[in-house]
Amino acid sequence: MSQLSSNAGWLALFILSSGIRVVIHRAINLFDDGSWGQDNVLSRSLLICLVMTGSLLTVSGCGPDGPKPVNQKDVVPVIGTVHVDGEPKRGVKVRLAPNPMPADRRVALPSIGRTDDEGKFAFTTYYQDDGVPVGEYHLLFELDLNPSGTAQDYFRGKYSVPAQSTHTLSVKGDEEGPIDLGVIELTGP
Repeated sequence: MSQLSSNAGWLALFILSSGIRVVIHRAINLFDDGSWGQDNVLSRSLLICLVMTGSLLTVSGCGPDGPKPVNQKDVVPVIGTVHVDGEPKRGVKVRLAPNPMPADRRVALPSIGRTDDEGKFAFTTYYQDDGVPVGEYHLLFELDLNPSGTAQDYFRGKYSVPAQSTHTLSVKGDEEGPIDLGVIELTGP
């Protein structure tokens, strides 16, 4: 059944792309002879193609309501605020490391947050601010002083080693509403 729906999707995409090519070709010809306003067929064709494109994207699952990533786990929203030396700090990247860390030190599913002007953040795993999968974690913090070039952590690695992290998170999966970590106080180097 899935093979059939996949083939139907590819066929619809081919038909749609063929229709778009025809409309673009007609538009180019109309602009060349200056009769853009005189041809209602082009307007109708363009409208039909736009509607078909929107329908195809909706049916194919583009966007947050589309198909889930392979083996997607349930997540729980997690929010918090970061202060550095007593003040809210923008741009602090908050990451999670599994506790205990896997032997190969690889994290299969990264959950990341970044602080705003008020120091607030929410974790993203699959979609913007969706949350964190069930598990035990160490919180890691980095503040890149040079985001356009080589990374320069303001904290100089002080908060980026899982084994040295004093901030932890436990997500059980039965929480009511988001987990609020409150204000997390960090100090500069």
